[in-house]
Amino acid sequence: ASGGDENEGSKIASSLLDELSELQGKAGLAKPAASASGGLLVGDKVEVVEGDLVGMKGKVMSLDGTTIKIKPLDSSLDIGGTGEIEFLASQVRKHIAVGAHVKVMDGRYANETGTVVAVDQIDGDKDFTAVVLTDVTNKEISVRTSQLRESSEQYSG
Repeated sequence: ASGGDENEGSKIASSLLDELSELQGKAGLAKPAASASGGLLVGDKVEVVEGDLVGMKGKVMSLDGTTIKIKPLDSSLDIGGTGEIEFLASQVRKHIAVGAHVKVMDGRYANETGTVVAVDQIDGDKDFTAVVLTDVTNKEISVRTSQLRESSEQYSG
């Protein structure tokens, strides 16, 4: 009977390796764009961390290489035109609020979903760490905010 277990284990290992190489392939293809814009996608909420508008929060409307156009979440800010402000990707960071439901997009907790219970800045790092209470296991995991996306989907395992 133990022979069957070994076989099962090697099947699982093999499928994990396939998945890993597939992910590495995807990451390899996506790297230049992702790193230029800090892993941001249209629709993400961001916070300005550099320049005249530090602390302003907005929604990413478009990405063009290292340039990002943001629409402020505060509608009382009258900026005219399309209502969008252009920033360098380095001037903003993804903003994930405590209480947000998120999905981990990559890293060791990829595909986990849960609720953000805390957000901390890492000393000297532009990225922040979110503590996420996972939906399925009810464990707290620490993930960089750049690896998260707000999501309503629930991971079922």
